[in-house]
Amino acid sequence: MMFIYIVSTVVVGFLTLVHWLLSPPRAIRDVPSISIPMYLYYFIGGKSREEIHDLLIKPALKKHGRVVRIWRFGSWVVMTTDPKITKTMFQDAKTFPKIGGRGKGLTDRFVGKSFVFKNGHEWLKDRKVVNPAFHRTWETGVFGDVAENTSELIRKSPNNVDILDMMNRATLDAMGRVVFDYDFEALTNPSNKYRQAYNNITSAMASPIRFLFPVIDSFGFESTKKAYRDMDTFDELIYKLIKDRKEAALNRKKLGVRLADDDRGKADLLTLMTDAVYNSDAEGEDLEYNEENLRNNVILFYIAGHDTTSFSLTYAILELARNPDVQAKGRSEVIAALKSDGVANPYSVTPTYEQQKRFNLVDQIIRETQRKNPIFTMLSRKIAKPVQIDKYNFPPGTIISTYVYGLHNDESIYPNPGKFDPSRFDDQSQEAKNRPPCSWLAFGAGIRQCIGTNFSMTEQRVLLAMLLLRFEWTLPKDSAYWTQTLSKNGFFAIPKDLYIDFKPLGQG
Repeated sequence: MMFIYIVSTVVVGFLTLVHWLLSPPRAIRDVPSISIPMYLYYFIGGKSREEIHDLLIKPALKKHGRVVRIWRFGSWVVMTTDPKITKTMFQDAKTFPKIGGRGKGLTDRFVGKSFVFKNGHEWLKDRKVVNPAFHRTWETGVFGDVAENTSELIRKSPNNVDILDMMNRATLDAMGRVVFDYDFEALTNPSNKYRQAYNNITSAMASPIRFLFPVIDSFGFESTKKAYRDMDTFDELIYKLIKDRKEAALNRKKLGVRLADDDRGKADLLTLMTDAVYNSDAEGEDLEYNEENLRNNVILFYIAGHDTTSFSLTYAILELARNPDVQAKGRSEVIAALKSDGVANPYSVTPTYEQQKRFNLVDQIIRETQRKNPIFTMLSRKIAKPVQIDKYNFPPGTIISTYVYGLHNDESIYPNPGKFDPSRFDDQSQEAKNRPPCSWLAFGAGIRQCIGTNFSMTEQRVLLAMLLLRFEWTLPKDSAYWTQTLSKNGFFAIPKDLYIDFKPLGQG
């Protein structure tokens, strides 16, 4: 009897806990709900983001309108696909501030309190440090080196290339050099311990179970402990680099020397940030920005620049594999643009910053890729004061998210959204002119739009253009991707088991 009593008590306690976790706050109970059982069933069962949207979320939005609620990130979230509501969210940062981290768990430990999660004065203070690092033109030589190394690997084994892995390695090398002038050798030396540590960390953070139940990080599983050990390993590198840049900046200040304009154009982000802190005219406030602040922001820039860019390029290569006519037009545009600039042999050069800005179709290909396959499924804010949204009144503390995938695939905004059509982003097209503000959110919007937008687009245009000059590519004949997109669910939506067949071009 005692055993039955104990088991019953445990079961009742567990069910009570589950009910408490899954019960929506009183303030949002009137908002129509996405079915939790079905969402968890599809999510844990391995359904792709596209399948969950088509089977569950899209029908709910069609039935209930553009505002619903969903259980996500371990809590209830008000979700919208309304571009007008989204515009208000992103323009009014006081009413809809960014959500800070929970303060615990893998993601919070790794990213720390970086400026992207701060608000008000703290955010403005951080912007003073990071702005100089991004407000400049970008040297494209790093991207050219990475493209050459990538091309060399593909030529050695052009069939069934795991393109997500290849783009992960390529952008890992590019971001290492751009952010803190460190070569991870991801394309040439897979055993680099810092590269392995970073991959292990991001793989652990991307776990779908952690995405649904963040509390799992507090249970002390061995996988969690290993991720923390890998973070210590990665921090070993980051703090060493920070110390070196700090000493150099303080020496320049002691000598009364500033980075020359030419040096600033070639400097890595960490050098520019440490210079803004330790070689600044502002003695007081800026020097309160310590090494931990630098570490957190460097990590944030690295994750954002590496993961989002590698995933976006992977999807772009997929879309061009499925649309060979667009691929051919993109290649022709790059060749013509370079030849018009006096480049005799376009196949052997790295496009300059000014040249890549003329790759209009390549730019449209990237934007349409990000429209059809957004890396972030949702963008969230926390309501700071009572506000009415649609017909509902929400109190402070309510989480509201724009469902980016649903917005980007809304047929009332993007006709025939399943079709890959880069001309949607021709500024002269009627569709582009009729599109409401805040209906394309690859880099967010408003005053908190991603500070690295220009950098990311430059990197993607250069890398994609150089691949177009060196290869044609397609999907293997038996690939499931001919008819569907299969993305893993988690913090980022990324393609799974995607392989590409490349054909080297003779001129490369």
